[in-house]
Amino acid sequence: KRALRGGSFLCTDQYCSRYIVGTRGKGEVSSGANHIGFRCVRSSE
Repeated sequence: KRALRGGSFLCTDQYCSRYIVGTRGKGEVSSGANHIGFRCVRSSE
């Protein structure tokens, strides 16, 4: 099982309960959706 952390481009002011940044969920390693992925972070310097 993997932890799915919140945040999605599907989030709107009217529909955001499952996709806010603080949301955590569970799922199988092989599960996926078109709005689930990973983030890369880089310093702006």
